[in-house]
Amino acid sequence: LECDPVLPSPKVERETGVRIWRGRKVPWNLFSPKMPFCGVVVENHRQPGTLTKPTGDANWETRHITIHHDGKVPYLEGQSVGVVAPGPDKKSEVPAKLRLYSIASSSVGDDETSTTLSLCVKRVVELGPGLRFSNRSPGEDKEYPDSHVYRGVCSNYLCDVSCGDKVIITGPTGTDMLLPEDPEANLLLLAD
Repeated sequence: LECDPVLPSPKVERETGVRIWRGRKVPWNLFSPKMPFCGVVVENHRQPGTLTKPTGDANWETRHITIHHDGKVPYLEGQSVGVVAPGPDKKSEVPAKLRLYSIASSSVGDDETSTTLSLCVKRVVELGPGLRFSNRSPGEDKEYPDSHVYRGVCSNYLCDVSCGDKVIITGPTGTDMLLPEDPEANLLLLAD
């Protein structure tokens, strides 16, 4: 038997902050946990079209948060960013480990200037004495004073930010949800 010799692969020059995906250049990890970007909140409101008033369920609230990035965080529809909350998290780490959030705005941002990105965030709140982990004991939570409460570290941080607050972000990242380049492509999108 004869085997073809194994040839070394050609060196490919890598462009920092870009990933090639299906022949396209995709913005990729321009900002990392060690070198994040600090954006500024320009809008935070309850998201219309979702439950916008208390229902008795602890997880009723969804917020639309717009972060200004001066055009320094380019992204494509379908990508995510990491958000670093001040913490502490479940392991008492400060700041908390980053959490990924899908970017909700188009690549030009809500204001179509390519200087903002938006996140839709559902506030995570779990109640009950049988929680595996709670970060509020009975009497500590204003909304649910009689219960053990777990409030998601990053979701509650984001839901509570105000205009002018700074938010530490990483990314963008992700190619699994990118839209095809063909504007005539058929898409089937499902939500639960």
